[in-house]
Amino acid sequence: AVLAVMVTRSACRLQSSSRAKRRTEGSVAGLTQEILRNLRFIRATGGESTTRALFASRNADALSTGVEETRESVRLEQRSQVANALAAFLVTAAGSWLVTRGQLSVGDLTLCLTCLTQLLKPVEKLNELTSTVTSALTRAERLAAFLPQATSKASSAKPVTARVGTGLLQLSGVSYGHSGQEPLLRDLNVTFNARESVWIRGASGAGKSTLIDLLLRLIEPTHGEIRLAGRPASAWPVAAWRSQFAVSLQTPYLFAGTLRDAVAFGNPPLDDAAIWRALDAAGLGDVVRELPEGLDHALSESGGNLSGGQRAKLSLARALAAQRPLLVLDEPLANLDPRSQAEVALALRALRGKRTVLLVSHQPVPAELFDRVLVLEGGRLHDVVQRELSQVAS
Repeated sequence: AVLAVMVTRSACRLQSSSRAKRRTEGSVAGLTQEILRNLRFIRATGGESTTRALFASRNADALSTGVEETRESVRLEQRSQVANALAAFLVTAAGSWLVTRGQLSVGDLTLCLTCLTQLLKPVEKLNELTSTVTSALTRAERLAAFLPQATSKASSAKPVTARVGTGLLQLSGVSYGHSGQEPLLRDLNVTFNARESVWIRGASGAGKSTLIDLLLRLIEPTHGEIRLAGRPASAWPVAAWRSQFAVSLQTPYLFAGTLRDAVAFGNPPLDDAAIWRALDAAGLGDVVRELPEGLDHALSESGGNLSGGQRAKLSLARALAAQRPLLVLDEPLANLDPRSQAEVALALRALRGKRTVLLVSHQPVPAELFDRVLVLEGGRLHDVVQRELSQVAS
């Protein structure tokens, strides 16, 4: 009975530590999947240090819970061995006393000890069996609770910054293409002036995403040169280069965490006022205010508990919150209803003359929001002349 009580209590503690271990292992696996899926976004926003710190934190949690589970398993084994030894000692002591009184023969005592040894062998396996059963039960619990995933706060790590106070961006003879294939982009010669708003439009497959990748140095041009603030790309560390860009990509990439974490990802530490301003500018502020937890509202992996439009707005808010010289918006009006598109247009109007804004979209956008409109066609960029702007706007 004593052994049963001891095993039961130890098993409860072992199951608790095993549950914690499986939870942290699942968190690490989920984060790994998110990182691999969102690698382009992480590199584009300069979020490597934040992601590295988050991954290290999750791994440290997994290691800690794993050590605790092993510790509980060893404790159970030690208690089982002590209980077995104590039982053998009591039987030997009691049998020896009875032998000295003539109430038990030496042969009977030997037979009794032999039977006790055989009886305790299965008991010694209780530790291994308990660990196996506990681990299986914990995995079953995780399967049963598959949909509601645990969330954890992302840690804040300072991104690499190198403020230059200008958004001047120049492309000189830039081409890009895969070896042995026709170039996707050819001889691009364009200057994006500081605090200029430019709309780059083009049909699907025209090379808009490739152009963004070149600007963010996710890929390097096969020919030509890109200069930022008058300095060639080769003179910039990649992390410092990307720290000049705030980016909202066409596919919104969100990590499990809170709304506050999502807006602050890849940005310097932001106070709540700055986060609210970004959310309001993106047209998401009123929605967040209606949530019971507000900025602490938990997001599932990839923002699965938000609508497509809300994910797009949150991605835009994250870009608006980053006080960086250049703002690159990739299809910011996609998946938005007309009211939300109007709110984004107001945000773009407010940014005009304050930052260099490059909006890449094939969708119609009010041309009066921009200083210039460029068309990407046939791998080249063409200026839209003033008399064509009315046609573009329509």
